[in-house]
Amino acid sequence: MKLLWQNRFEGFDLVRTSPLYYQATVEKTKDAIMCNFCGVDVGVKSVSFDVINGQLLAHSMYAKNNKKHRSEQPTSYHLSCDDFIFGEYTISHHGEWGYACKKNGQLLWKKSLKGYLYTEIVLNNGNIVFGTAGQGGHFYSLNLEKGEFVFDFNTRGTSTFFDVNQNYYFCSTDKKNSQILRIDYDGNILETIEVEGVYYDYECLFDICEDLLCVMTLKKRRKGNLELFEPIFHCIQL
Repeated sequence: MKLLWQNRFEGFDLVRTSPLYYQATVEKTKDAIMCNFCGVDVGVKSVSFDVINGQLLAHSMYAKNNKKHRSEQPTSYHLSCDDFIFGEYTISHHGEWGYACKKNGQLLWKKSLKGYLYTEIVLNNGNIVFGTAGQGGHFYSLNLEKGEFVFDFNTRGTSTFFDVNQNYYFCSTDKKNSQILRIDYDGNILETIEVEGVYYDYECLFDICEDLLCVMTLKKRRKGNLELFEPIFHCIQL
């Protein structure tokens, strides 16, 4: 991975009082990256950047968004209630934060984890992979047959991860900075990029557009009694 550029949206006001304003998707053309906001009304609907150097090209009150909005992703009811079936195996919810695995109806294991399920559970090379968020969030992989951990990253929330070229890409954050990680299927960290600002899981852009990973982080500051959030758009070459 390589950080190509970052842009602080200088030239117009995009400072808001909640991270919820910064939900967005991205689209790439030959010369530009278009960032389309799809959360709470931010006034500015879309922003385009030069794909090479990140220079601000244009911003508009109107946006034509061809990518799936997050609200069209699997519902919270599906993630919190439905079973996940992989051939002979069924992964069911067990309690509020737990999971149980059965093979042909026979219980193999139960596991209590942290946070609510915020992604699909996917099967890869005999291991299940998923992200949790809310009340603490992690990025997990467990062996399907035994329930043993393959990896466990405390990310403070993982509602999005990507499987590209046999690697996983995901974001982790602390109170001041954020890290974008590339790991292999066994959980070995291959690369880490630290970027300025805090990635607010589910509320900020984290999206792959062809060979580029686009990440929105926020710098928080106080103005009187208000907490203000200033966005930083990061463009990373995979």
